[in-house]
Amino acid sequence: MDKPLCVVCNKRVAYLYNNKACKKCSALTASEGTRERYGLPRPRVSKAKREATFVQKYNRLIAEGLTVKQIAAAMNMRVQSLKNLKGRLAKEGHTISASPWRGPPLTKSTEPVDRTKLKASANEHGGGRMGVTSCFCDPCRAVRSAYRRKWERDNADKVKKYRRKYLHDEDMPS
Repeated sequence: MDKPLCVVCNKRVAYLYNNKACKKCSALTASEGTRERYGLPRPRVSKAKREATFVQKYNRLIAEGLTVKQIAAAMNMRVQSLKNLKGRLAKEGHTISASPWRGPPLTKSTEPVDRTKLKASANEHGGGRMGVTSCFCDPCRAVRSAYRRKWERDNADKVKKYRRKYLHDEDMPS
């Protein structure tokens, strides 16, 4: 089988970038800005850069006092897509401003939350049956996961019934 031809230099190469140009020509046309002349696609912006610009724009719009629906319209996104992206970026460690009426920025920290200024401090971190439910520190997460494992072990019939009903596991052993 013949090797494909590069559209820029017309040489036969083993691998074409973007299915049209060889590595050298792809880099050359990107630096010269002549990609359109050869019908090559535009170079893509890196994911990190897109995420950083999203966070900056979202934080600026929140500071202006816009609602989530208005922000989604301004960014030309669906509301649910905006919420999903915002949550994923917060989980990854980006600082995303919350609405002024919703409290602190959305970040999941593995350090214990300082609850001395809050009204209800029912449990110590990692103590009690469920730990502090809105805290993501390691002791609280360990207590919650242990509780969940114990509950699933003790209520195996409920778990099986749920899986049959909602996950459609017809061939699941009884």
